[in-house]
Amino acid sequence: MAAGEFSKALELLRKQLGITEFGPFRQIFVDIYTLSKVKLQTLPHTSSMDYQMRFIDQPIVHINLATLQRMFSKGKEMTTQGDFVGAIVAFRNCLQTVPLLAVTSDLSLKDVKTLTAMLVEYITAMRVEIERKRLVSSGSQDTIRMAELSCYMTVCGMDKAHKFLVYKNAL
Repeated sequence: MAAGEFSKALELLRKQLGITEFGPFRQIFVDIYTLSKVKLQTLPHTSSMDYQMRFIDQPIVHINLATLQRMFSKGKEMTTQGDFVGAIVAFRNCLQTVPLLAVTSDLSLKDVKTLTAMLVEYITAMRVEIERKRLVSSGSQDTIRMAELSCYMTVCGMDKAHKFLVYKNAL
């Protein structure tokens, strides 16, 4: 992607991971491509020189585990603030970026799998809470469904602070 070979990247994602919907990857691909380029001004009154940043034989990619963890933390902050729609967008963006991450060790692979599992749990919890809030705001009298959704949310594997809020809400 950083080299501009988008069709190869899409083909690899399709073959290796079975991804067929590439719409969410568009902005990520553009970001990787543009962040791997530099324009250098050589002399006054001359055209600038385009340079693609590389590390040995590989283009430099700005996506790493720390970036994903920051994205996840941003989503958790939104969850704490009660912005569930913004949180689900942040969690989905983070999850969509995971396939583009280069993993170099078993420890980082374990961390990525843990992060992916947490992202799935939070996305599920946000979807359930958004649906529950939709029922409450529409004035629905279906209290059984609202109680079910609150109970479903207690099963999601979130941080203890968020679990406490869910338990408090379920009561």
